[in-house]
Amino acid sequence: MIKCAYWVALLIIAAMALASFLLLQQMIAAQQRDDALLDLVSTQKTLSQRIVFLSGAAESAAPHNKPPLVAQLRTATNEFEKNYQLFLDRTGADSIALSTQDSNSFHHILFSKPFHLDYFTVGWCPIGWCSWRHWSPCCPALPG
Repeated sequence: MIKCAYWVALLIIAAMALASFLLLQQMIAAQQRDDALLDLVSTQKTLSQRIVFLSGAAESAAPHNKPPLVAQLRTATNEFEKNYQLFLDRTGADSIALSTQDSNSFHHILFSKPFHLDYFTVGWCPIGWCSWRHWSPCCPALPG
């Protein structure tokens, strides 16, 4: 009887150690995902500042200096759009899921008033730049 109780206690201890290990592994993986997502957000912040800076520089540059600036602007814009899609994929953000989200969630910030970040991010290049910058890399009328 004592031997059986000893084995049961040993199995309980082993199960608790395994459960603790698995929980710790899950927490570490979640931390790594969150860290990668924060790195992506930081990259987006930097890219958005770079895009604004390059657009201003290209607008005020001499005509012979514009092509390299526009090429850099196109590269930064493409990377911004690629990273934004990666952000949406990683977070599972969906405008349809908005009705079930609370007002503090990133779904609410991306898809609802007063922020509408998704609308402005997606519409930034095709609508915004082409309407007020004739040299925009988004404009299909421009070469290259």
